[in-house]
Amino acid sequence: MLHYPYFKQCNKRYYQAVNEIHKDLSEINVKTFSLIGKLNESQFFLFLSNYIYYFRFEDIDITTLKHFFYIHYDHSIENNQPLPFQDNQKFKNEEKSNIITEASIAFNCKKELSKLIAFHLEMREYPKETHSHLLLVLSDKIYEHISYPLSIFKIALINHIDNLDIEVDNFDIKKISFLLDINGELEKYENHLEKLQSQIHKKVMVLTTSKNVNNHGNKNGNYQINMSNGDLRNLYKNLEKIMLIDQNKTSLNQFIEVFENDWESHNSIIYLEMDNILFKHFIDFIKTYFDIKIELSTIEYSAKIANKNGIIKANAIYSSMAQYRRFTKERDDIKILKSMFEKIKNH
Repeated sequence: MLHYPYFKQCNKRYYQAVNEIHKDLSEINVKTFSLIGKLNESQFFLFLSNYIYYFRFEDIDITTLKHFFYIHYDHSIENNQPLPFQDNQKFKNEEKSNIITEASIAFNCKKELSKLIAFHLEMREYPKETHSHLLLVLSDKIYEHISYPLSIFKIALINHIDNLDIEVDNFDIKKISFLLDINGELEKYENHLEKLQSQIHKKVMVLTTSKNVNNHGNKNGNYQINMSNGDLRNLYKNLEKIMLIDQNKTSLNQFIEVFENDWESHNSIIYLEMDNILFKHFIDFIKTYFDIKIELSTIEYSAKIANKNGIIKANAIYSSMAQYRRFTKERDDIKILKSMFEKIKNH
């Protein structure tokens, strides 16, 4: 894949930054700040999500945080105009402009994602079908390697802020103010990611315009998986046994149709009795036990698979997974689903 080097997170540059962060950061360490600043967005948010897993916000001071987030100052000139009652000539001789300084929080990392997306949107060396597939893979990697770890860090940050006790003697108002500013910037960046994802999905629609939607409203394409008809039948019957598929809405033939055939050739939809977390594990188990990867962005684009929350939305799946990471104990329904896949594979 063209974008693979960008998402290769744990490289030499990443581990150099990891080694530095274990040092005393009660004072700004220029070397550490510089190494973190060499990470791209994907590496940066992975770093943050892992860092907050091992260190509590209660034990992190402002100086340490400033190795990840720094204050950016934007200077602009405000030109004043004479009011109607002021003498123009006199006004010209006086101070007529002010320097306005605005401070904002900035991420200490390399900003490469927007350029990466722009490159993929404009490339022309691939057929339209291949180009659209590459864009959907790119979309999924952004969700998995940027949106997901960002959500993990943000959830931990919000939980920390919500649980602060302002009545205690050691309450640090400067730190809480800085954390609130960081949270605000994270929200802005999430909005930025949504806009980038929108650009990708619009381009995919354009690439498939000529045969994008048939008379039944179905999109062109398929999941491009190599799974035997027998395996699909076995998968359906086992999902039926543990009541994780709505058999009243999804027959065996419809189940096979969705996975095997082009989307425009049928109106079938698979309805699974799963929440977002269980569905993510379902897709991961298909990859683990059948060596078949189906991108969540492709599933969203096809609009052919639904769970208890409705038609699958990639961002909603990763948001739920970020919440789930707070709990270390694996759920019973996930264990049951995993056991089902093991039996199918060993049958």
